[in-house]
Amino acid sequence: MKNKLHLALSAIFIFIASPAWSDFAKTPQEMQLCNSMGISNHECDCVRFINRAYSVMNNKAALKYNLGEAIGGCNYNLSHSGANNPWAPNAHFQIGLAMKLKNNPIGAISSFGKTLELNPRHQQAYSEMANIYFGLKNKKKALEIATEGLRWIPDSKPLQRQYNRAGGKLPYPTPYEKVKSTPKAEIKEQPIPAKDSTTPEPATPTLPEPQKVIETTQSSQTKNQSEQQISEPIGSPKNPWCRFCPDTPATKADPSPSNP
Repeated sequence: MKNKLHLALSAIFIFIASPAWSDFAKTPQEMQLCNSMGISNHECDCVRFINRAYSVMNNKAALKYNLGEAIGGCNYNLSHSGANNPWAPNAHFQIGLAMKLKNNPIGAISSFGKTLELNPRHQQAYSEMANIYFGLKNKKKALEIATEGLRWIPDSKPLQRQYNRAGGKLPYPTPYEKVKSTPKAEIKEQPIPAKDSTTPEPATPTLPEPQKVIETTQSSQTKNQSEQQISEPIGSPKNPWCRFCPDTPATKADPSPSNP
């Protein structure tokens, strides 16, 4: 009788002493959260165990357990969902939160970076990375992260606050969409008129061969010289066609006094 009572008391003690965080089953609140996010199974485990970890920050054993379950659910989703997994950015983000809670800033930055590679508009990933760099006393990197985030999400109030905190100057960075939408100068091409079959095309001029041009030019010059020689007067002005004629006509000789 005493032994049975001892076993019963031991069972009650174990049940009472067992931590609530070791219960893997979903609570009604967790089921509602996962349903509102449209996720289930391992994706839900990835999220709900992160939330549990935030609630047991002062309990190292509970924190370790919940973070392990969260990372396991996230990794299962990433390894079993293929390359086109739409939930992959969120899985990497949840892993980043887990690494942050494990005091692993390098691992957290790496996971948040993977989130942004898949979804550059994930505002929380930018904010978490900037906060980590602020914690590491690296305002320069925090400013770079906030600047990049504002280029993708220009209206984000958290990123604007982090940009100002890091020493960023106004105006805020120019959004990528605005840069892409800036019209560039268009170069209009000259339209080529369509060919009209009724209009005859101009004949292509045929250039003479160089040797024939030279021969033709020489023969033409020789001909011009010959004509010039013929047309020049060769005699006197009064009789140009008589080469040896005197310039003045011969005068009659006076009759000699000796002649009768």
